[in-house]
Amino acid sequence: AIEFARDKNALFVAAAGNESNDNDRNANYPSNYDIENVLAVAASDRNDRMASFSNFGRTTVDLAAPGVDVLSCQPRNRYQRLSGTSMATPHVSGAAALVMAQFPGLTYRQVMVRLMGSVDRKSAFTGKMVSNGRLNVAAALSTNPLVAFVTAMKNTADTTGPYKISAEAVDDGQVTQVQLSYSINGGAVQTLNMQPVGMDKYESSIPGQSLETSISYFVQATDNSGNVGKSQTFSFRVTNQPGGGGRCCGGSTFALSGSPYRPANLALAQASFLLLLGLAWMIGKKRK
Repeated sequence: AIEFARDKNALFVAAAGNESNDNDRNANYPSNYDIENVLAVAASDRNDRMASFSNFGRTTVDLAAPGVDVLSCQPRNRYQRLSGTSMATPHVSGAAALVMAQFPGLTYRQVMVRLMGSVDRKSAFTGKMVSNGRLNVAAALSTNPLVAFVTAMKNTADTTGPYKISAEAVDDGQVTQVQLSYSINGGAVQTLNMQPVGMDKYESSIPGQSLETSISYFVQATDNSGNVGKSQTFSFRVTNQPGGGGRCCGGSTFALSGSPYRPANLALAQASFLLLLGLAWMIGKKRK
């Protein structure tokens, strides 16, 4: 059903779960299905910290959004403050809708690049999710280029190279140049032009380096108006003790979990899932 929705250009925004688990290590199905139109959302608090209950995952959770003490509707004309990744997820869903309204005709992937490339990066999220940041709706609507899905290299023992880096860049106009800038052991920055290899996707390679070398890099995009957008900075080492690192913007997760303290929310999440399936079916039927 998720793949069917993907084929109809539908984005699935889903809660990452509320068990304080690392989804990279403890697969949370169906949340760990690697389907490219799924965007996994962790919960943050009002101080831009990870909610204590929120699941996380360096490669399997995408971004954070407010999910603690969120005012929500309840039966009998009541309101109640609830916490959970299911309270964070609607913020991202709403942001996606705004992006689609502001920039009609975007693919689900372009919407994802806008959401992922515009987060506010916070130290509390570093290494705990793909984007290392919390949703920023205003930035997602920016007319400057936005860069996301940058390859985050793992430490490697390979001295031959090259180390291939890919990225995706979008703009409200036209992206005219995408560049990969890198530095060896904190030295002078060297810049390479990245080549287009598909819709909004670009690639370039860093030459092989000797053992015990540290490499940092980022990707920068320029549009036809001269506006510039830059990715976060990544780093890895060439070493005989590989580890660390990890790809950026890799597999997304999909979880239908509500507040960990309110089991009834799970039924609501399941009902929402069925509604999404129904909408996907209706879209497909209408377009036939």
